[in-house]
Amino acid sequence: EVLGDNLEFLSFYTKDTNNDIWLNIHRIIDGKTEIYRHRMNADNFFILRGLRFINENVGFMGQTDRGYIKEGSTASSYTKYDVPVANITIDGGKTWHKLDFSQLTYPKYFKGYSACCMVVLGDMIEIRYFVTPSDTVERTDNGDYPFSYTSESYSIISYDAGLTWAGYVRKGVRGSGTRQLEKVTETIPVQILD
Repeated sequence: EVLGDNLEFLSFYTKDTNNDIWLNIHRIIDGKTEIYRHRMNADNFFILRGLRFINENVGFMGQTDRGYIKEGSTASSYTKYDVPVANITIDGGKTWHKLDFSQLTYPKYFKGYSACCMVVLGDMIEIRYFVTPSDTVERTDNGDYPFSYTSESYSIISYDAGLTWAGYVRKGVRGSGTRQLEKVTETIPVQILD
């Protein structure tokens, strides 16, 4: 992913002779390459749902496993958590920290979140989530949920390169084939967990 004339990031997986799987991040600035390697859980290495850098220091990673870069994690890649989960780096990929999205849960419908993918367009960053409906959601008269997985999804979006975030539901517009974003939480400043 090229971010400027003198800056480029590349990321890929490798496996070593011990069958350990590594996330490799190559940071290339003015032709000089720095490599950062992070051990992934061998049974769960495909948890990485999106990795994007917005400048030479700041990057975001969508993921589903709290045990990221911790050996011994047994969580499934489809484990759902009660708050949306993502990571941030502020040192070009050398270290990663959890983002605190606990204020961005959407209590009306969803009780579980697992990261799907990430979109970065200029200063807009969208981290999308697979969601699990709450047990307390009242179903319609025919027994269906008041939404469907194909017509509604949940996203955490920043429009200022990650400085502030808010939760949005993406709803299908009936009969139009389009989707519309509806803001469902307050906007909060970026909050990093250690």
